Amino acid sequence: MSNSTMQSHSAGHLRWAMPVLLASSPAMALLYTVVSPVLPELADYLGGDPGEAALMAQLVMMVPSIGLMFGGPLTGWLVDRLGARFLLIVCAGIYALTGSAGLYLDSAWSLLLTRFFLGMSAAGLGTSTLVLIGESFDAQARNRIVGYQSACGALMGLLSMLLAGYLGQLAGWRLPFSFYLLGVPLLVLSMLAIPKRSVARIDQGHESTAKSSVRGLIPLYLTFIPLYAAVFTSSTQTSFLLADSGVSKPTILALVLAMSALANTLGATGYGFLRIRLGSRRVFFLGLIALSIGHVVLGLSSGAWVAGIGCAMAGLGAGILTPHLVNLVLDRASESQRGRAVGVMYSALFFGSFLNPLLMAPLAAWFGRHTAVLGVGVLLTIFALFILLRRERPDQLSTPVQVPSSSVS
Repeated sequence: MSNSTMQSHSAGHLRWAMPVLLASSPAMALLYTVVSPVLPELADYLGGDPGEAALMAQLVMMVPSIGLMFGGPLTGWLVDRLGARFLLIVCAGIYALTGSAGLYLDSAWSLLLTRFFLGMSAAGLGTSTLVLIGESFDAQARNRIVGYQSACGALMGLLSMLLAGYLGQLAGWRLPFSFYLLGVPLLVLSMLAIPKRSVARIDQGHESTAKSSVRGLIPLYLTFIPLYAAVFTSSTQTSFLLADSGVSKPTILALVLAMSALANTLGATGYGFLRIRLGSRRVFFLGLIALSIGHVVLGLSSGAWVAGIGCAMAGLGAGILTPHLVNLVLDRASESQRGRAVGVMYSALFFGSFLNPLLMAPLAAWFGRHTAVLGVGVLLTIFALFILLRRERPDQLSTPVQVPSSSVS
């Protein structure tokens, strides 16, 4: 059976599983948006020294990132051995169980432990869904699906933060943890909609010579780390930039950040269209230059409106870049190591986001916060010009791909 036949047959089944395939990015967004609005209430509940309680509450939000970094390679290794469907079902159950632990656990340390495993299960959801997408759809359909997945994550992040804040104000810090029970219908849908043998593996001996092992993708991963650290700059620094400019109202801050989330959704939704028409290198440049302009505008901003424009441009760039980075790995990873390649990719991306505040804090202290953010924008501009001007390898050129009738439109 040919590769194209296998992909067409599998894609026909997985069309009905599209809600499952799009769910991993929203699941990851919930790791942070559910808890962030209720951190003060959680700190008050933990009691004790105010400084220590505040630190523990912040760790509750940060620990899932550590789980994601450790869980990426592990779940990638597991998906190559146990199959994407099995791992998806298991991780959906763990996600619901550990995520909802805030509804009934009282100890800070028990919350931290469950949040760590929540991050690992989210890594498993992301790895298994991307492997299913990668081995079941052709390049054009995959580009669109990964873009839609990222868009759903950005939209879920915006809506869940607003709703979690309302629920926390209405019923205390515990109720927002019920969001993670969405893992239960995800588990059921995975069992019903994902075929037990969703796709036949391609023999390693017949793989394209252009494909890379995980070791061959290391230079790509090393590029992802500083790039994703830059992507998170607007998220971590905007509130401080506004405070330095004398803007401190939470409603204004929420509106500025919402502009970033909405633009992110638009960028991710349009990624597949842009990738087909511009090709890999030009769409990469477009995402980078939008991100760089956003950070330059943020660095030069002196008020909420200008900062909002900067956030919108940065969000648009991030919306284009995130699915592009994912597709770079799916395009280049060998079939036999795709799970491990995706898992290590998640570790690289979230390691970059974890490094952002650690890098920006000393830069802001030495040069000032506005100058530090402006510097990030300048470095991104230089990198964007490098991507645009460098000679493209033959395997990176954009070529038309015929989309089978079973692919997503």
